[in-house]
Amino acid sequence: MDRKNARKYVERGLEAPKYGQRKQNTMFGDRLATYLRERVKAWTARRLFREI
Repeated sequence: MDRKNARKYVERGLEAPKYGQRKQNTMFGDRLATYLRERVKAWTARRLFREI
């Protein structure tokens, strides 16, 4: 928390917000690998290479 925000909460007598855990994002490589696996099933390797 930034000190300016902390000062604001202390001055107003407010409690600092409690944040939950962040949702984990899938990595780009994982999404790309999934996409490529689907494309390999659908098309030949030569056509897939041209698409990339």
